Amino acid sequence: MDIHTLQQELSKQLAGEVYSDLPTRHLFSTDASIYQVLPLAIVYPRDDVDVRKVVRYAYDNNIQIHGRGAGSAIGGQSLGPGIMVDFVKYRHKIHQIERDPGTVWTDPGVRYADLNRAVKPYGLFFPPDPSSGNYCTVGGMTANNTSGAHSVKYGITGEYIQELEAVLANGEQIHARPYEVESEAFQRILSRDTMEASIYRQIMAIIDEARPVINESYPDIRYNVSGYNLRGVYEDGVINLVPLFVGSEGTLGLIVRIKIGLLPIPRHNVLAMAMFKDISSSGEATIAAVERGAAAVELMDNSLVKKAREVDEELDQSLPKELDNVLMIEFDGDDLQECTAALEDVRRTICEDNHWAFEFTSATTPAEQDRLWGIRKAAVPLANKIKGDAKAIGFVEDAAVPLKHLVEYYREVYACSSRHDVQFNVYGHAGKGLLHVRPVLSMKSPEDIEKFKKISQELFEVVERLNGTPCGEHGDGRVRSKYIQCLYPDLFPWFLRVKEAFDPKGLFNPDVKTNTSTTADTENLRYGSDYQVVVDTSRTVLHWGQNNSEFQEQIEMCHGCSTCTTVSKAVNMCPVYKVTRDEKSAPKAKANILRHIIQGHLDPKTYPYSKEFKTILDQCISCQSCHLECVSNVNIPKLMLEAKARYTLQNGQTFQNRVVTQVERMARLNCTISPVVNPLMQSSLVRKVMEKTVGLASQRKPVTFSRQTTVDHASKLARIKSPTRKVAYFTGCAANYMQTDVAKAAIDVLTHNNIQVEVPEQHCCGLPKLSNGHIKEARYDVISNAGLFSHYIKKGYDVITTCTSCALSLKEEWQCTVDNDDTRFVARNTYSFSEYLLGLHQQGELRTDFQYTMPERVRRYAYHTPCHLKVQSGGQSTMKLLELIPGLSVEGIKAGCCGMSGSWGMKKQNYQLSLAIGEDLGRIMSQEETDGITDCPTCRLQIQHLAKDKDGHHPAVILAQAYGLPRSGEE
Repeated sequence: MDIHTLQQELSKQLAGEVYSDLPTRHLFSTDASIYQVLPLAIVYPRDDVDVRKVVRYAYDNNIQIHGRGAGSAIGGQSLGPGIMVDFVKYRHKIHQIERDPGTVWTDPGVRYADLNRAVKPYGLFFPPDPSSGNYCTVGGMTANNTSGAHSVKYGITGEYIQELEAVLANGEQIHARPYEVESEAFQRILSRDTMEASIYRQIMAIIDEARPVINESYPDIRYNVSGYNLRGVYEDGVINLVPLFVGSEGTLGLIVRIKIGLLPIPRHNVLAMAMFKDISSSGEATIAAVERGAAAVELMDNSLVKKAREVDEELDQSLPKELDNVLMIEFDGDDLQECTAALEDVRRTICEDNHWAFEFTSATTPAEQDRLWGIRKAAVPLANKIKGDAKAIGFVEDAAVPLKHLVEYYREVYACSSRHDVQFNVYGHAGKGLLHVRPVLSMKSPEDIEKFKKISQELFEVVERLNGTPCGEHGDGRVRSKYIQCLYPDLFPWFLRVKEAFDPKGLFNPDVKTNTSTTADTENLRYGSDYQVVVDTSRTVLHWGQNNSEFQEQIEMCHGCSTCTTVSKAVNMCPVYKVTRDEKSAPKAKANILRHIIQGHLDPKTYPYSKEFKTILDQCISCQSCHLECVSNVNIPKLMLEAKARYTLQNGQTFQNRVVTQVERMARLNCTISPVVNPLMQSSLVRKVMEKTVGLASQRKPVTFSRQTTVDHASKLARIKSPTRKVAYFTGCAANYMQTDVAKAAIDVLTHNNIQVEVPEQHCCGLPKLSNGHIKEARYDVISNAGLFSHYIKKGYDVITTCTSCALSLKEEWQCTVDNDDTRFVARNTYSFSEYLLGLHQQGELRTDFQYTMPERVRRYAYHTPCHLKVQSGGQSTMKLLELIPGLSVEGIKAGCCGMSGSWGMKKQNYQLSLAIGEDLGRIMSQEETDGITDCPTCRLQIQHLAKDKDGHHPAVILAQAYGLPRSGEE
């Protein structure tokens, strides 16, 4: 069908959005797998009606259709050449929570972690616990029948799905639940001339005929999710399609609502880490722990232990040299004594009775447990942080064997690794006999692709021989579907009949489950042996290492895992995506689109300079959060700075950006005429004019310019006769021209500690220009500033700044812009204000003669950590410093990004989104008897805007007050 016609016809029918442009289609052509398939169109349905209409449209026009959640599946099951139906943007509502009997109805686009946060106040939880829980959706979990670490005790997703609603191939919507075949309700369904009735008749007939085969064909393992599950669908006069839909991976219909059974949250849990010298001993210990009722038994093998040692010196020193692998063993329940006794029984068995483990570390407090789990959870990041073309590939990702065969499976896995001379990263849910085996291969290399095939086949044969399953929790997808017929030779024909009953035209995800092609797992590879880059990636605007080789490497390092689509406030990640939930906003989309550009899928001569590309660039606010938490350490913010610089060099700068990037020049001028400018900017009329002409949001409270700059103020201060230290103060534009109370307080605090402060004439740090693509002027600022401050460093000065964005610029961004001795010298010797003072305290040089009294109107301070501080060394220094002040009640909050991001939140087109991002921060700061503290000048502006009567004090001001210092020179 003509794509333009499809776009027009579907757009007229749906309340949701339809996209058929090539860039958007490319964004949805990949997921967390090794595959790439270009869809025909993307649909964001707003409701069930939209889903019914798009499925009916596909049915009438013989177009394939593919459901998609977070795109975090590694099997490639959320890809396809037809219409992609994305459930994450609008379909994320939790409808009904019942404490008794413990159930919840939810949309498919709800994240697992968000669901558990919602039901926690009811004392309930949804147990499957996948490692991707922060970002995977319950719809995806249901479609794949997912599980995780605690499924040893609690089982897999399908055991908790009680009912669901789904849209069938012809657009009918059904409510799947257990029905007694003789009941009036079920007979009414059968009496109708519907696809639903036809499916029920066919499924009952299939199961009646195939019952002996069904009873004998499935491997005797609890965690098998390979193929279709025909067990429990039609038994004892009850028909229930739910077990069929669960794990069907979008091949039978699209699930639009799910009823989930919940369990009471265990009151206690105890955890231990056991250390082993060999993998066989670890396998024996796993069996012993499971036999004693462990809730989780997690493995991290020697390859990952070795990587942990390489990247974490402190961890390396703490781990015994003879360590080969570790097990995390956890018990939970309502009786602490029982949990502790069970853990002690395991310790005695594996350490004293059998000498399998040589060390056993218990943890009962949350802090201790977080520390131990942190070691296990580092497995995926460690496996992904591999430079070069070879990556840890998840194609033998979740094969599982009965526990009695676990030790033999270990031996076979490592024998396969040795035989093919390929490093395997092995970790996972040892307690359920399930290993995540990730061989390190280059999917660009014909030789490695051949090894991929051989390793996959050999380990499948091992798993089959051990009566296991090739798929224990992540779904078959494209990577394992070819093994279904091998695993179920007698049952597979019945699977085909099930597929035909639900999907007579074969339009629902046809490349998954029933695809019998023996080459399916190596077709449609994202890279492949014919992968080519048609752009000279060494010609970059920014500095990208030797020969600029890191530019292409960073683009290709993103494997699409979807961690960056986390919407929870518990982690940072992309604040724009958290609000919009649009794929274009996701950090992974930026790397994805750049990869398609350098490959030539999108014209590299025109697309990077187009308005369409600019809309994707504008979704990045340079907060750095994704870089901080990306499991592969992809520097998306720097990639976006490069792309913005190229766009601006080609197209020039907008008038709006020219104004906001000239903050230093404008501020310098406005300070000289501040008595006129300040009252003038208070006028709503003037602000509306500014909105029309410059594009600054008229709702924003204008900044106030100081009559005297910090540079002028500092030049009149007396010098310290015998200072213990000397610092050169990089004020930044805000502290020099506008928020001079911060600068003056910082100077007073440093002087109080016998530190000589120099405040030289300086330029803007360049970050506003750099983040808006104005690379030429940013370079001028960097060269000038770096030369000046390196001169001070050579004279024995340290460089400090009270602005978190300026600190980031000096420490990191200057070297991206101009890589020379001066920028490197400044980077090594620059400290944020709190980081510097905390360092003094740790060396016994900070005065602690504090005498702080909380203001009467304030009961507590809420400290907001700016995004740009979180990504720096010393990111936690402010809270640690404030905790030294007796009488100060301050609480660190996790409200996410404030939404300001420098000048970005000032622009009229971003104003509403900026407020939405900062909503949680505003709610906290607006509470009675609460005021704010933050290190960032624009975070402070946002706090003042969101919580009208609050200030959002800088830590320097609080410290000056705690020292009892006079407010020198305040206007």
